[in-house]
Amino acid sequence: MIVPQLQSVFVFVRDLDRALFFYCGTLGLPLRRRWAGGAEVGGGGAALTLAVMDADTAAEATGRATGITFAVDRTTYDSLAARGVFGAHPIHYPWGTLAIMADPDGNEFVLLAPAAVERAEEPAPRPIPAIHASFRSRPRLRGNAS
Repeated sequence: MIVPQLQSVFVFVRDLDRALFFYCGTLGLPLRRRWAGGAEVGGGGAALTLAVMDADTAAEATGRATGITFAVDRTTYDSLAARGVFGAHPIHYPWGTLAIMADPDGNEFVLLAPAAVERAEEPAPRPIPAIHASFRSRPRLRGNAS
């Protein structure tokens, strides 16, 4: 039986250099290979194939929701958020954060980051209980004083 594996997903772009700057420079995806009219980016698993469209078809092929979700670690997500990459406010779920972003051609993607780990508040220290003791006089023991 043949088990299908996802090889690549095509993303149509108008300008390959600008797209590579975004995908490799901004997102940090490694460049796998480049050829006239296209490139593959991505580490491990499936690749994104960036395909340059000609002027006649670019308007129809670019600037749309791709349905692609990138899973990123929290540090990467926070870094991209600080750089203003996301076009809308992120949506927070108990299991993670979804944020929509777009490449220079308007192709939309979703980034999924694990939920932020919130430090549990440490409980307030308990007061030291008061010690109620009564001191009774006890007779002193007298020993031999030599």
